[in-house]
Amino acid sequence: MLTVEDEPNAFVVLSARIVGKEYPEDMDGPQRSVVERTRRIRLGKFGGWLIASIALTACAQSPHKSAAVRSPASEPSSMFSSETFKPSSASDYPDITPKEIGQRFLKLVDGLRSIDELSPERVAEATRLPMRYAPAGKLHSFTIHEPKTGWYYALDYYKSPGLGWKTASLEFRNPGTPDADMAPVCGMDFEAYAAVLKSMGFTMADTRDEFGRIVEYRFYRGAIRISVLPRYEAQSSEEKLGHPCVESISVHGAD
Repeated sequence: MLTVEDEPNAFVVLSARIVGKEYPEDMDGPQRSVVERTRRIRLGKFGGWLIASIALTACAQSPHKSAAVRSPASEPSSMFSSETFKPSSASDYPDITPKEIGQRFLKLVDGLRSIDELSPERVAEATRLPMRYAPAGKLHSFTIHEPKTGWYYALDYYKSPGLGWKTASLEFRNPGTPDADMAPVCGMDFEAYAAVLKSMGFTMADTRDEFGRIVEYRFYRGAIRISVLPRYEAQSSEEKLGHPCVESISVHGAD
């Protein structure tokens, strides 16, 4: 199977498989959606996509094994540990809204002068969110699921084992309905993210496909590059089609 180490600028898929088959026969729809949750991370000097399907094993645990709800205030001061990752319900962290996690990610970005400064500990310290290791995706993550809307929002840190490049990203995904209305996670829209980044001293450029359509915005400041992938809020009206939300935002080295 092609890996990032083989071809860092290709469109590659790293699937977290369940041994022996794609899914157990008794796995229901919601569980499959969780297993298929994808992390899209912008790669390389010329860009490519790493899509890592992360198996969220916590959803396969029986109810009596579930961990007690822990509020952000009860997390260790380092906000980082070797505990294995599992997603949290939005009710576990009522203050961590999509807007709040977006603001915390921007605070992380503003404190970086070089991508070399990025680490899971740095992400946890800057965002005050508990980063846990997700073995299936080989990354550290803090992920919230909103059951009522189906949306997930995930703060991830990934470092390539072979090449050593690294990135942190914030992504909004609705695996069950990829084209779902983004209103529940659009508390900060694209214009809001862009305004904050520009106030931090970043300059903005866009990249376009062969038809001239914008596919990505890039923001540069010194040795740091920010990649922002916009998406229309919804297809239900012209107003929502013309309102860009943010599907993902990630930080990289500028070169």
